[in-house]
Amino acid sequence: MPISENLQVDYVSNNSKISHKCGHDGHLTILLNLAEKLQFRNFCGTVVLLFQAEEETGTGAAKVLNDSRFLELNIESVYGLHNLPGFNENSIIVRDGAFASASKGLIIELFGKSSHAAEPENGNSPAIAMTSIINTLVTLPQRNTSFNDSNLVTVIHAKLGEEAFGTSPGDAVIMATLRSDSEINMSKMTKDIERISHGLANAFKLKCNISYKEVFPATSNHSSSNAIVKLAAEQLELQVIDKEKAFPWSEDFGHYLNFANGAFFGLGAGLNSPSLHNPEFDFNDNIIETGSNMFWEILKLENGKI
Repeated sequence: MPISENLQVDYVSNNSKISHKCGHDGHLTILLNLAEKLQFRNFCGTVVLLFQAEEETGTGAAKVLNDSRFLELNIESVYGLHNLPGFNENSIIVRDGAFASASKGLIIELFGKSSHAAEPENGNSPAIAMTSIINTLVTLPQRNTSFNDSNLVTVIHAKLGEEAFGTSPGDAVIMATLRSDSEINMSKMTKDIERISHGLANAFKLKCNISYKEVFPATSNHSSSNAIVKLAAEQLELQVIDKEKAFPWSEDFGHYLNFANGAFFGLGAGLNSPSLHNPEFDFNDNIIETGSNMFWEILKLENGKI
C-alpha cells in the first residue's frame, strides 16, 4: 500500500510510503502453510493455491480469469479469506449472499472554455455545473427511495481550472467512489449519475466525459459453499459470526464467485488490532494457523474425508 509504516519492529518497510497494510503478506503465508499440509498429508483431489497480485486495484482477479492457463484447470469451487481487525482473534465471519460491496471509481470530466478572469462572459466556466453535480452525487443515495442504506457515493477528488488568478476556468474533473451491496442498485445508481451529469452539462453547454476505473463486482457467496465454511469453523470449534450486512469495502474475489461456486469469509485479527490501511497495522501472526486449518477443513468437506 502507498502508506508509510509506523511500527517499531525489525521487519519494518525499508521504502518510504510503501508497506503491507492490508495483510496480503499474511494471507500468502496462510497459503504457504496450507501447501505444507498438502505436501505431508494424503489428499484425494486437485487443489490450486492462487497467489494473486493486484487485488487493491481490482485488476488481479480479472487478469487471472482471462488467462487460458487458469481456465484449463477447470475450477469447480473457490474459497478465500481476509483478515479482519475489530473482530475476536481467530473468529470466522460469514454471510450468505453479498459479503463485500461492489464498487467503482467514477471520473466525470467537464469541458467548457477558459477566458480572462476579468471577462468571464467571454468563456464558459464549468464551476456551477461542477458544484451541482457534486451535490447530486453526495445526496443521490438518500434521495432515491429504491436504494437501501448500503448504497454510498463518496466524492474523493475535485479540480476546477488551474491556480491562475487571472484565468476563468475552462475545465473541471470530479472523482467519486460508488458502492453498493447489489449489482442491480449499482447499475441503477450508475445510470442515474450518467443521466444527471450529462443533463447538467448540456444545460450549461459543456462537453461531458464519464469513465470508470478500479471496478469491483459484489463479492456474493454461494449459500452451499458458505454452509461449508460454517461447518469447517464449527468442526475447529471456532467462533462463527454471521454478519447482518455486507461490508462496505470491496474485494476482487467477487470475480471468482461470478465464475464458480464458492465463498469468501473473514478471519478475526483481534478486537484491538489497528484497522486495515492504517500506518500502525501489523498482521497478527496468531491467526495464520487458523486460516490454514480452515482451508484444510474446507478441502476435506469439499472432497470427502481423508
